[in-house]
Amino acid sequence: MNTILLPFLIAKYPDFEYAVHNTKCAKLCVRMNLGKREKGMDEKKIGPLLSDEQFFGECLNLDYPGMEAVNKAVGGKDYSLARKEMASYIRKTLDADRFFEIPYEIPENIYKLPGESDAEAAERICNHTLVSVGVPCEYGKENTVDWETNPTYNGYKEWTWQLSRHNDIKLLAHEYNKTKNEKLAYAAAELMDSWMKQAVCPDADCAGYKTKCWRTIECGIRMGANWPYILFTFYKTPAFTDDILIDWYKSVYEHGERLSKNHMTGNWLIMEMNGLGQIGILYPQFKKSAKWLQQALESLEEELDRQIYPDGFQYELTTNYHDVVINNYQHYAGEIQIVRIPFKNDGQRNYLGHLAEGEELMLDLLKNFDEVTFLKAK
Repeated sequence: MNTILLPFLIAKYPDFEYAVHNTKCAKLCVRMNLGKREKGMDEKKIGPLLSDEQFFGECLNLDYPGMEAVNKAVGGKDYSLARKEMASYIRKTLDADRFFEIPYEIPENIYKLPGESDAEAAERICNHTLVSVGVPCEYGKENTVDWETNPTYNGYKEWTWQLSRHNDIKLLAHEYNKTKNEKLAYAAAELMDSWMKQAVCPDADCAGYKTKCWRTIECGIRMGANWPYILFTFYKTPAFTDDILIDWYKSVYEHGERLSKNHMTGNWLIMEMNGLGQIGILYPQFKKSAKWLQQALESLEEELDRQIYPDGFQYELTTNYHDVVINNYQHYAGEIQIVRIPFKNDGQRNYLGHLAEGEELMLDLLKNFDEVTFLKAK
């Protein structure tokens, strides 16, 4: 199969070398030669697009408690000092212990090789061989990862889109929490920095399918599942410098603007609003945080009645999307509980209570030969 694919790959990607990795699935691993790509990247815009003046002057609520030093620096137009004070504020105020009361959830989609342990995957990722939709791409440890490339023989767009969910970087964070190996922190910082610089936020009217890194489902997944775990893991490490933290917050703000204005329907909307709501919860220093949180709350509540049938099943009628919807509501409710934000309850149901019917319905789908482990709820 690999021999047949090579002529097509050479025609489509003239600047690549190839190597076949002896894995169980014997997939072709494309090793990209990024010399020309990196030169072209220099001609593109560099993200995040928000300038310091815009970010500090227009996006942040400088009267938010604890932001006095940031406010003073911005008042004096000393943005270098403002960046330093903002990074210090972030490190002092984020509460990792409280955040990690939320149980770790393994990312979805195929971002590991068959039979690969987390430790092996982390080492592979550190060496810049990344896996998306089950297909590996070896960029080369000495090269910067190109987040817009597509190594698949048929140009399968999901490879590039799903790479920007950052499941691999979340895996680095999880492995770091087990080992405290600073190498993983520096690898995560380098990957995040390269993504934020390359993946420039598109114009407000740009549809998700026209982008390679900012499809709205990925925006929701990044904000609602992966980025919070990465941030709360690494924000105090030496690898996460002041510059990375400020660019992170700028990028999160750009995610908020995109998710509030560009969203889809069905299970996508649940993931998008989960992401938007978690920006409102975890980044209360933004001027629009309360507005975004309210938008997400109203949309999620409305979608419960629209998407969940009386028998508890999600209206797209697939067990996969049904589970996705339940998952995202639980993510969202978990964040609300951790930060102690109350949410509306009419005395008859709430977000968790309403979805209990859907979870019970999943039990009906189990076969008597399925292996199931029941865990006692806390």
